Amino acid sequence: MKDSKKKGARTASRKDKPDKKQARNKSPNIPNMLGQLQNQIDQTTSEDEKGRALLRDLTADIKDYLEGFAKGEKRPKEPFLQRLRDAIDHFAVTHPTLTIALSYALTILSTAGI
Repeated sequence: MKDSKKKGARTASRKDKPDKKQARNKSPNIPNMLGQLQNQIDQTTSEDEKGRALLRDLTADIKDYLEGFAKGEKRPKEPFLQRLRDAIDHFAVTHPTLTIALSYALTILSTAGI
């Protein structure tokens, strides 16, 4: 009787774990997420040159990444991830909505192993 309980317990725990395919299907669509980030960047104006340069560079990085993604390249260039971090620091006080979108993008890319 103990064996059947153990077997049942193992089966139940396996059912509770999502398989890898299900987990991938639930992950955000990276191109869609970056498109939303680009929309947020397009709505943002910066009062200083550093902020404008960050926004321009991020726009170019997103475009490059999406073009590469369409060709099967999954990893962005390292400057893209660093620029996301820099933009989060730069816009944290003046543009909180943009900062949230940047943080979300960085988290999704990091969680996806990118």
